[in-house]
Amino acid sequence: MKNIRINLIITLVAVAVMALLLIQFFQVTQLYDKKSDQLRDKTISLAERTVLLYDKANDYNRYLSLNQKDFGEEYKQILKEEFKNLLAVNKSIDIKDTNLIRNGKVEKYLIIKGQSHDSISGVSAEHRVMARDVREVSQVFNRESGAFPENTSYEMSEQLDERVMDQIFRKSKYISSMLLQVFRENGYQSPNERINLELLDSILSSEVKRSNLPAKFQFSILDEKLNPIEFEITTDAYTTQVDTSDLIYTNIFPGNVLEEKVFLAIDFESKTTFLVKQIIGVFIISIGLVIIIFITLAFMFRTIIRQKQLSELKNDFISNITHEFKTPISTISLACQALEDKDMSKSNPDDMLPLIRMIVSENNRLSTLVESVIQSSLMDQGGLNLEIEENNLSEIVRVIAQLASQRIEALNGVFTLDIPNEDVFIECDRLHTSQMILKLIDNAIKYSNGNPVIKIILRKENTGAVLSVMDSGIGINNEHISKIFDKLYRVPTGNVHNVKGFGLGLNYVDSIVKSHHWEIKVRSKANKGSEFTITMI
Repeated sequence: MKNIRINLIITLVAVAVMALLLIQFFQVTQLYDKKSDQLRDKTISLAERTVLLYDKANDYNRYLSLNQKDFGEEYKQILKEEFKNLLAVNKSIDIKDTNLIRNGKVEKYLIIKGQSHDSISGVSAEHRVMARDVREVSQVFNRESGAFPENTSYEMSEQLDERVMDQIFRKSKYISSMLLQVFRENGYQSPNERINLELLDSILSSEVKRSNLPAKFQFSILDEKLNPIEFEITTDAYTTQVDTSDLIYTNIFPGNVLEEKVFLAIDFESKTTFLVKQIIGVFIISIGLVIIIFITLAFMFRTIIRQKQLSELKNDFISNITHEFKTPISTISLACQALEDKDMSKSNPDDMLPLIRMIVSENNRLSTLVESVIQSSLMDQGGLNLEIEENNLSEIVRVIAQLASQRIEALNGVFTLDIPNEDVFIECDRLHTSQMILKLIDNAIKYSNGNPVIKIILRKENTGAVLSVMDSGIGINNEHISKIFDKLYRVPTGNVHNVKGFGLGLNYVDSIVKSHHWEIKVRSKANKGSEFTITMI
């Protein structure tokens, strides 16, 4: 049931993580699309502003070119004709230039002179008028608004009859002549003649910088069929290699309905990189949150699995210790019942000795089991006190080997001891070092396959020693080697439970090794045996 619950929790958490990843991916995608739409809107606005500024620049250039032209003769001719029509002047008319100073400023004027003749009376008269010189376009147009001034007379003349000036400007011959000339010069031109690429490129560059858009851009001029137009002289940003399927373009001359439409198309080279930079902050935060969640979930899974393993180890420990305690208790109980038998009390006292030995043996066994549990508890609490002093390791090994050889020979096994002739001395706790070696030998005997074959090798190395305990038993698979020193851990043996123990022996060995700052290594192969090597330096 517990395994089912854990698997269900893992499945639900995995689904939640996948959902979280999908949500984060969806949010980042939505943000990317939003930034992409904003970039498109900015590009459209850029194109429209560029076209507007280009149109204004063209108008300014036209008026500038118009202002630089001399319309003096045409203007004088108009004055002569109007002067003749209004005053019935029938002879030659002269116009001369003159300057007047008004309000401290020099102003240009024209003096118009002509003669009239009355055929009835035979009287001739000479007429002279002085009119303002408005031959410069800058005087005709209002400099700030670009429109014609409301007062067309400008108070141009102090002598000329007001009717003369009203008549001149009402007919607008002078202005009409100038505007007609402008349209003649700018109409019916090809795109190559109508568009100044350098000016357009300059305006685009300035607007791109001001609009906080990608620095590298390309633009194209398209005809009505959206085909790129070739120019004899181009700029670095101009290209004819464009994909019109997703291109942003606008009409360069929206106010000109008579001429062929020409479009300005704009595109950015590093558009994807620019968009990624726009969302990189949110993306990093999202990735960071996902990583934190993954780490948290991994830690949670590890804790759950660890708790599950500890629970299994605890249950195995309780089962093993119950079995280990139950056997000697049952044996002692049977021996006591036998001693309580009336027939046994009447028999020879020598017949009771085997029962007494049995009780003593099982009592020692119980004591050993209790001592193992107490030692493990003390090591967990840091209550293991070591009495470090110089000891003859060769002597300790010989005493332990003598005891072990008796057990091994009783099992028809083979025991080999290989130590140097010269005694080896090390700094250690004698009691716990002896117990450590006994645990390794006991472990080798328990996990022997059939008759045990065990070998102990002791070698002196520098200021310390190297001790090896080898057997030819069942061995350990590689996946279990890193766990054999864990408390309560026992290598799985399937349904076979003929090896007794609590999983405390190798944990005790590892604790003693670490307490002395030694090093232990394990080499093992399944069905070949194991070798435990302790470097005592």
